[in-house]
Amino acid sequence: MSIPAAEALGAINEKLRGVLSRWQAEPIDSAAILPPVLTGILSDLQAAGQCLNSGSQAPTPEFEKEVSAYRENVQRLELLLPRVQERMLSEKARLEGIRAHLAAASAWAEGRRKIL
Repeated sequence: MSIPAAEALGAINEKLRGVLSRWQAEPIDSAAILPPVLTGILSDLQAAGQCLNSGSQAPTPEFEKEVSAYRENVQRLELLLPRVQERMLSEKARLEGIRAHLAAASAWAEGRRKIL
């Protein structure tokens, strides 16, 4: 037996609220934007789309409440995604700097090894 759409949408909303609250922290924690988190959000959005498009049951007040909460979560997500992208680009630049430093240190060590 399948889960009622209102209950499924409620569970999705709960997960989205958790992620969004972590993303509202200043600064955004890198662990909050790891690939599994992003994949989970995409999966939740797809599942919500299925709930909204199923039309297998008449809308109930509980379902309408969850749809409204879902809309709010998607709007918050839309507002936070530019900050997440900025954080990811910043992290990428930081990691590229570390990679360049390690490459330079490795080249220096290799040069020293050849001299000795």
